[in-house]
Amino acid sequence: LHVNRFVSGSIDLDDIHVTAETDTRNYNIGINAGGNDLKAQLNGLIQMGDAINVVLSDLLLDYKGYDWHQASDTAFISIADTEYEVRNLHLVRDSIDFTESIYADGVIRRAGEQDLRLDINNFNLGRLMQVLNPDQNVNGTANLNLQVAGSAESPILTGALNMDSTTVQNFSFDTIRSNINFRDYELGVNLNIVPQDSGRITGEGRLPMVVRLDSMQFGVVPQKTDPLYLRLLISSLPLSIVNIFLPTDEIAGEINSFVNLDGTVGQPDISGNLRVDNG
Repeated sequence: LHVNRFVSGSIDLDDIHVTAETDTRNYNIGINAGGNDLKAQLNGLIQMGDAINVVLSDLLLDYKGYDWHQASDTAFISIADTEYEVRNLHLVRDSIDFTESIYADGVIRRAGEQDLRLDINNFNLGRLMQVLNPDQNVNGTANLNLQVAGSAESPILTGALNMDSTTVQNFSFDTIRSNINFRDYELGVNLNIVPQDSGRITGEGRLPMVVRLDSMQFGVVPQKTDPLYLRLLISSLPLSIVNIFLPTDEIAGEINSFVNLDGTVGQPDISGNLRVDNG
């Protein structure tokens, strides 16, 4: 199948070439498409049965020069009624200074044990924003690691987010670190933010949350007796951080604050203070 000049909404492709071989259950497919902004290439095998299985041997996506390609020899994706599996899916993007990568391997089940890993390394936030929203001044490198374990009724999620040399609307951060831990229907979060010039934000908290993969229930549905816990400390944080949300030239001073939250959802106990110095 060969299509010239394909236009649909915001998608404008000069050429699409599709090859396929099939025996009604197995489909060997090759796709090449190209236009001014979007280029794509895919080669793989699709198997139709109780599950839809896809074996990828080649994958390339390029949008306005923002290109990712498959690094693994083969990647396997399976979608069934009660199980979703991905194996050895490894995508990379070659930047000037380093290689960005996305790696996923494991399985999510609606019955039984979970075993999923997701790693995103050296993700260039600035390059992504140049494509999605070039008017936003965002730069930095992000690394994300997530693991899902436990049962479908009570899954366990652990993760870490690290961002280095991050800039948002001309306000810079040396480091942003966050860890999450979900188990026994409670989400725990730790946060450490260090701006470039001075100051620090540290925090930790726990929040009751429902995540059930057997019934696909997700959300915050607190009971009045559920416990609350939050510790937030802000030390010598430049007030100019508000430029992220409200750009202005005339602002000075430092924020110092702490907030403690204990008790339960029905009877929260909140204490703390907020002080602006040299403002």
